[in-house]
Amino acid sequence: MRNNKIGTLVRSALAVALLVGTHWAAAEVVTGTIVKFADGVGDHPGGAFNGSVVSGASGTWNNSFQSFCLEHNETISFGTNYKVGGVTNHTVNEAGKYGVYSGSEAGHTSTQDPISASTAWLFTQFYSTNLTNALWGTSNLATRNTAVQQAIWSLEGEPSGSLNSLATSYKTMANSAVTSGAWSGIGNVRVLNLYSKDGQGNYTKHAQDQLYMVSAVPEPETYALMLAGLALVGGIARRRRNKAASA
Repeated sequence: MRNNKIGTLVRSALAVALLVGTHWAAAEVVTGTIVKFADGVGDHPGGAFNGSVVSGASGTWNNSFQSFCLEHNETISFGTNYKVGGVTNHTVNEAGKYGVYSGSEAGHTSTQDPISASTAWLFTQFYSTNLTNALWGTSNLATRNTAVQQAIWSLEGEPSGSLNSLATSYKTMANSAVTSGAWSGIGNVRVLNLYSKDGQGNYTKHAQDQLYMVSAVPEPETYALMLAGLALVGGIARRRRNKAASA
């Protein structure tokens, strides 16, 4: 009876490990993923958009993440399939589709533009809601998201029009977080390099790249601990079986 219980425990642990691993793997948008977007909350032509992974032969899709536009002069259409050509730290633009850009930036070329640490900070605050309504300056999501989009375009050197007071404050906070040393790098923020279909049905046409928050994935140490625990349970089961056989 005990051996049966232990065997069940081992099988259950393995099943849980497989399910958890599958969940982690399925949670991410990766190169080659097909995605769609729907209008979200915000009044400006731009985010926040509701993004979805398209799956299955029927093209099932459910809103699963939110994003903001990075390239002012490229577009996306709601409900259209887009292929992710890469999940990177920079936009991939069609030549001549940049907005006005001045200054120097490592990695900036005629067809790609790395996202700034300031943009990554602002998007991280949006996703983690680290800023209270008092610091955001409003509890109205449409007003907030509109200002976030404007601030992101301005931080990325894209045409953003006249920034309202909220967008200006978001831009100032983001830049201050970086210059003060409170934030560096881009954290878990990435860019979805998107392509739409050409006349032949191939995903070759540049589309509006989107900000994306990579979800937390387990560290290698987590996998090691999980496997060690499973091995320990398996070892106990073997020892009890051996004792039962020699009795």
